[in-house]
Amino acid sequence: GYSCYLLENGNLLRTAQVVTKNKLTGAMPWQGAINEIDPSGRLVWRYVLSNDTFTLHHDIKPLPNGNVLATSFMVQTKAQMKTAGVDTNLLRTGSSNKFILSEKIIEIKPTYPEGGDIVWQWVVFDHVVSKSQAAAHPECISGSIVNALYNQTQWVHLNGLDYCPSTDLIVFSSRVFSELFVIDHSATMKEAAGHTGGNHGKGGDILYRWGKPSNYGASGATTIDCLHCPTWIPKDYPGAGHMLFFHNNGMGMRGSEVIEITPPLDGDGNFQFKPGKAFGPAQPNWKFAHDSLSSFAMSSAFRLPNGNTLAHEAYPNNNIMDSAAGSMLWEITPEKKVVWKYSMKLRSGMEAGLVGGKQSYNPA
Repeated sequence: GYSCYLLENGNLLRTAQVVTKNKLTGAMPWQGAINEIDPSGRLVWRYVLSNDTFTLHHDIKPLPNGNVLATSFMVQTKAQMKTAGVDTNLLRTGSSNKFILSEKIIEIKPTYPEGGDIVWQWVVFDHVVSKSQAAAHPECISGSIVNALYNQTQWVHLNGLDYCPSTDLIVFSSRVFSELFVIDHSATMKEAAGHTGGNHGKGGDILYRWGKPSNYGASGATTIDCLHCPTWIPKDYPGAGHMLFFHNNGMGMRGSEVIEITPPLDGDGNFQFKPGKAFGPAQPNWKFAHDSLSSFAMSSAFRLPNGNTLAHEAYPNNNIMDSAAGSMLWEITPEKKVVWKYSMKLRSGMEAGLVGGKQSYNPA
C-alpha cells in the first residue's frame, strides 16, 4: 500500500493490495483494499474495491465520524468521454483504444469486521468541460489536458487527498494535471454530481485550484510540475488553514521542494477569485529547497505541532533501483534549518522494507 494513518484508538489504517490479479489495464499503482490493524497485528476491518470497473489506489483519509475517504480509478468509455467533453484523442492507440481511467473519491462507512457502504462520492467526469469552455469555467476541469505519463491510460492520476474538519472541505492533487483542487464535502451525493448545493452553493464544482493556471486558460507566474500529498495544516498548529505539499518539480530532475501556500479567503471563508485571472496566491508564502532534496515519485509533507515541517523524500536522487538510497525523512524549521534527518534503506529495488537506518539530530 501507499498510505497509512495511526488512529486515535491506536490502530493502523492502511491501504493494501488484494491478492487477485489487477483487472484494470494501466491502473498503476493499485491496492484495491483498506485494512485496519490493531497493535497486536490483528486485522479488525477490511474493505475491498477491486474489479474490472473500479480499483482503490493511492490515498485514504480517516474522518472524524469514523468513515474513510478513499480514491478509486474509474473506467470511462470512449462514448462517456465524448459526452463529458473529454478529448478522445487522449486515448492511447492500439487495441485498448476503448477506455480511459478517470477517478472518483468515495466515503466509506465501515461495517466491521469486513465491508462497508459508500455513503458519498465525487466523480471527476461530473465536472468536466470541453477545451473551448475551460477559460470560462475554471470551476470545472478541461477535457483536453494531455497526459504525458502512463501511456495515456490514466487521465488524472489522483495521488493524494486530505480533509479539513473545520470547513468540511476536501483537497486532492493530480500528478498529471500538476494541480491541487478543493471541493465541498458538505454537498450531498446528489449535489456533488451537479453544480449547486452544499455550504458554498456550488455542488461538486471546484472551489479552489492551484498549480497550473494554463489548465483553465489563465496566465500566472507560478507553475507546478508534478506534486504529491497536499495537506491542510491542522487547527492550533502554526500556519493553521494553510496548505502544504511536496513538489517533485519536473520528476525531481530540477530539485524538489516543499511548498506552503495560503489560499485567499474573504470574510465569510469563501475562496477569492477574479474571472480570467489565476487563483492566488501569486507565489508560495514558504518554500524549502535543498541541494540534496530530489525525488521523482511519491513523497509527502506535514506540519508538526512545534511549527517545524516533516518531509518524506521517496527515492533520494531519483534512483529507484539503488537499494542504498531508500528514502529520507527531513525535519525543517520555519527558518529552513534542517534539524533532523532519518535515512531508510530498501531491501532491494522496488521492494520497500525498513531494514535499518541512520539518523542525525540537531535541535534548533
